[in-house]
Amino acid sequence: MTRKALLIRQLSITLATLFAVLLLQWTTAYIAIPFAGSIFIPLQRFRCFLLGRIPFSVGDVLYAIMIAWLLWKLIRFLRLKQKDRSWLLAFISLARITLAFYLLITILWGILYEQPKLSKSLSLPDLHEISNEELIAFDSVLIGRLNHYEPLFRKTDAAQCSRELSGTYLSMQRPMRVSVKPSLLGEGLAYWGVSGYYNPFTGEAQVNAHEPDFMLPFVVAHEMAHQTGIAAEDDANLMAYIACVENGSDHARFSAYFNIWLYTHRKVRRIDSNIATRLKLQLNQGTLNRIDVLKKRDEHFHTWLDDCSSMLFDLYLKMGNQEEGIYSYRNVAYSALAWEKAKAKK
Repeated sequence: MTRKALLIRQLSITLATLFAVLLLQWTTAYIAIPFAGSIFIPLQRFRCFLLGRIPFSVGDVLYAIMIAWLLWKLIRFLRLKQKDRSWLLAFISLARITLAFYLLITILWGILYEQPKLSKSLSLPDLHEISNEELIAFDSVLIGRLNHYEPLFRKTDAAQCSRELSGTYLSMQRPMRVSVKPSLLGEGLAYWGVSGYYNPFTGEAQVNAHEPDFMLPFVVAHEMAHQTGIAAEDDANLMAYIACVENGSDHARFSAYFNIWLYTHRKVRRIDSNIATRLKLQLNQGTLNRIDVLKKRDEHFHTWLDDCSSMLFDLYLKMGNQEEGIYSYRNVAYSALAWEKAKAKK
């Protein structure tokens, strides 16, 4: 095959892949619900059954192989000489690989972003009707619960959280038995600003097992929520909150209230910084110490990698019709309050 013919062929495949990506983007809203029930749930059940028995993260290994291969392709691309136009073939090849990767992620996961919001399926009160006064009152309620559960908190680890919360998810009639694994990257995840992640290719949930123990239950529950097919980050946060509260253990509840308080307090600070300051002074010393641990940890691990990964993930979420991007996590302040209101009426 001549170089020109090869170039035309590679370009045609790349354009066809681009068209497939755009077509899927236009149709996801119509196929999300049937896809979730007919394809994702059976596939995820199989993956949890098969890979859940393997003690290490298969997804981490696959990502490492893929990254090494992409680096090799990139090095080849940079070494090619422009005079024979092989650089153009290499560029088109990289574009095709990127599009194919994005297409596969969208098929395996991105479609689920178009599902109805969890607050709707749980028949929660309208989030838009929550007033600033209610949110401030919720901040105060969370502080009271933190002060109650902090002295009862006992050190826990990822394995224990996985066992306990897996049972909680089953009791909540989620569609499959889920579990999390310690990521092989360990603290390396922290430099990317990541405490855990869901792998759409293997269906596994990975966490940084070195996260502070008071954060782990909520992080584990969040990644488990993704495993059950909840894609939107604020919905995964809400499901994690519900699972930790329903779990009933002191460490799970403290972790849930602590994480939701962080989101809620940021919202309250934007409403009235003076009120937020006065409320924070009501926290007991143990909880304040944990806030300091989290702050120092964030400062220690914050790098340009963190900024880059946040920017890319924000872009990916927005491409998946999550208009607020990474800031959508914070909406759990409203949905958690709505769930508490609905629970109080029962």
